[in-house]
Amino acid sequence: MNAHRSLVLLSLSALALAGLQAASAEAQARVCRGSLTGVTIPGTLYVPAGATCTIRRSQVRLDVVVRRGATLVASRVRVGRDINALGARRIAISDSSTGDDVDALGGASALVLRSMVAGDIELERMTGTIAVVRNMVGADVELRRNRGRIDLRRNRIGEDLVCTANRRPPADAGNVVGGSREGQCRGS
Repeated sequence: MNAHRSLVLLSLSALALAGLQAASAEAQARVCRGSLTGVTIPGTLYVPAGATCTIRRSQVRLDVVVRRGATLVASRVRVGRDINALGARRIAISDSSTGDDVDALGGASALVLRSMVAGDIELERMTGTIAVVRNMVGADVELRRNRGRIDLRRNRIGEDLVCTANRRPPADAGNVVGGSREGQCRGS
């Protein structure tokens, strides 16, 4: 009985601690509508639907989340984990770094320029222009089912380069790929 009671108390303590950590991260979140320069955001940066956020010379310790119809312009920004965009009007990332991935699904345009991405760059179902130029990517670059022009130049990609079902084949030049080239980027 004492062992069971100890296990229950230990489990409840762990749940309470996890809840406090989640509440703490949520309390440290920041919503961006407008411009931010030289700030450190201890949690996640949210760009709400339809808003525009320009962030420069700053640090986001967790993630950047860009909602439907929103625009993110990030220059010289360090992101601790991911940049995630779902249906964003535009994402433009330059001279920045992420601790993990840059993912955009179902938006208009995406630019990733002169940045360091520790994980993947995944751009899928974008309708406008995509430019992925002069980046260092630790894992894969995946471009799937995009409709606009794709400029893919002078990147150092640690793992695979995957280009499938894009309306126009990517303009692929000068990329160094550590793994395999697949789909529309196979022959480059």
